[in-house]
Amino acid sequence: MRIIVVEDERKTRAGIIRLIGKLSSDYEVVGEAEDGREGLALILRLQPDIVILDVQMPVMNGLEMLEELKRSRNGAKLVILSGHSEFEYARQAVRLGASEYLMKPITADDLKQTLRQLHQTIVMEKLFGAERTDIRDSSRVKLMPERPLWAAAIHPGAADEHSLQQTWQLLHDAIKSTSPEAALLLERAADGSSILLGQTEAWDGKSRPAFADRLMEDTDAVLRAGGLNDIVWIWRTVERLSMLPEGLGDLFELPFWAIVIGNRIPLEDIASAERECMPLQYPISLEIKAKKAISGADKGMIAETARQFLDECFRERHRPQDILEACYRFASSVLHVRGQLEQCGSDYQGDKELLLAVSKARTRQGLQQALLAVAAKASSDGPAAEMYGLLVNKALHMVRERYSQGISLEEAAAALNITPEYLSTLVNRETGKTFTAHLKETRVARAKELLLSGELKAFEISARVGYADSKYFCRVFKEHTGMTPVEYQKKH
Repeated sequence: MRIIVVEDERKTRAGIIRLIGKLSSDYEVVGEAEDGREGLALILRLQPDIVILDVQMPVMNGLEMLEELKRSRNGAKLVILSGHSEFEYARQAVRLGASEYLMKPITADDLKQTLRQLHQTIVMEKLFGAERTDIRDSSRVKLMPERPLWAAAIHPGAADEHSLQQTWQLLHDAIKSTSPEAALLLERAADGSSILLGQTEAWDGKSRPAFADRLMEDTDAVLRAGGLNDIVWIWRTVERLSMLPEGLGDLFELPFWAIVIGNRIPLEDIASAERECMPLQYPISLEIKAKKAISGADKGMIAETARQFLDECFRERHRPQDILEACYRFASSVLHVRGQLEQCGSDYQGDKELLLAVSKARTRQGLQQALLAVAAKASSDGPAAEMYGLLVNKALHMVRERYSQGISLEEAAAALNITPEYLSTLVNRETGKTFTAHLKETRVARAKELLLSGELKAFEISARVGYADSKYFCRVFKEHTGMTPVEYQKKH
């Protein structure tokens, strides 16, 4: 921290500077001044972190300096020095923006505590910004600037706002009840990630402190009791408080390594794990197998193939980014096929939420849950059948049952003992489509299933779905999909 001392008494000023030098190597006095005007110019030029200034000074007193600094929007933390008879001046100084005031004669302990608290505040503001800093129970914790810190980033598996708030409260309660000698829980980001800082007088920073294991065990127990199991811890040692802002970056950028390493990750383990990783060969055969299971409505096989896909991804050690990309590709592919079969296109209902869950997975358990949710959606029967009148439902059922043999409007009307004109009117009015349109859509949907199975040629599929003329079938298929059967098969 860069400090300026503004004090008109030379001996007092020199004593404060000597004392600051003894308190911590993190403190550097970058300037000194003997009156307010000189001090103001020095502050505006050097932009220190902390200014220690006397209230009563020649040329410009401390209060006048504060007013000028307030107008200049200078961000330095201000510590006012005042005698007992100047107490009212000190109160005015606080109202003008001073962070602390010390009564003369100041003691080493008073200055040490004040600078330690301001150092902690400055570091946190650099991390989060003055408006975002949220320190829980900070009144009972004073971090020691010159001592090492155990810094952990805590990543919740929760996604919605309610779950994130629940996670935060559980974390807060768990850490408060554990009560190590020093622990600060800090809110970090909108995704619910948090920082936990721990420190003790006895810990030398060369090994994991004993309280860290206790903190993680007790916190995880409270979170599990609250139904939250997908929490990732990543930690490192930071040599001193001033190094905290640059020391925390990786803790927030690498939580997905929990997919490979586990939910508790010392930061140094990631580098060695990355060196051991092998390239991931995408299991295309399992994707094809899943597509065939979807087209054949084999629900059990769809889920089983998703499990096999995950097993293949974890057979060797691979980079978590590669695993996430492979799972996203698999999930996107099977959902797209399901959407095509349901004639809902690539934006099949719920796709975005399911794919987001896959891409945001941070643990193996979370990834497995997300991929099995995709398999469950791909195994579903699709949108519920719309309820039409009895006659229309019977007519549509006949279309689904006899599309391959061919059924005409006249045949369906005769089976229902009504005229073709009346049936045509009913179908149009209730469904918004003609009888012939329903027949074509049913045939095209079945043709898609057969094309995805990859076992039949286009002319064979044409006959299977009720078209004797394969060229006419290709024309109908392209009208509905924008692609020929062969193009559709290649794409999917």
